[in-house]
Parts: sequence; C-alpha cells; structure tokens
Amino acid sequence: MIEVNRPDEAERRRIGKSDPIDAYADTRAVVSGRAASAPKDGAIAGIRALQTAACSAIKARSATLNQIAHLLITAPDAIRASGGG
Repeated sequence: MIEVNRPDEAERRRIGKSDPIDAYADTRAVVSGRAASAPKDGAIAGIRALQTAACSAIKARSATLNQIAHLLITAPDAIRASGGG
C-alpha cells in the first residue's frame, strides 16, 4: 500500500478537479514512482485521537463556562445578590 499525500497541482489545473480524475492521477503517480511515501502508522492515529480529545475538552469547558455565566445572568435577583450560593 502506498499513500499519495497530495495531488499534483499543475495536473489538477490542466486536467480538472474531480474525484475520478484525482484517482487516476494518483494511480499514475504510484505506478511511475512519484508517490513513494509509506502509509501512516498507528502513531499518527494516536496523535489524531489525542487532538480530538483535547479539542472536545476545550469545547466542553467553554460550553460549561458559558452555561454558568448565562445561569447567573438569568437567575433571580436574590440569588444574584448573594453571589450564587
């Protein structure tokens, strides 16, 4: 298995941009030897999973802080005056 990282930009401009055309161009690059990179291994998948988890944690933290702020804004006056507790 050989992974083709990026399509040839000049060829895409000359021939066109579509999935079937890109597939044929990738096949030509593999057969000719221009696309000689190895496929991504498990380390790349692990890093991608860590990035996804970190992004999810950041979104959850932001959502929680927004929810707390909005709860304080919409709380009754007695609760807002006491500081929330």
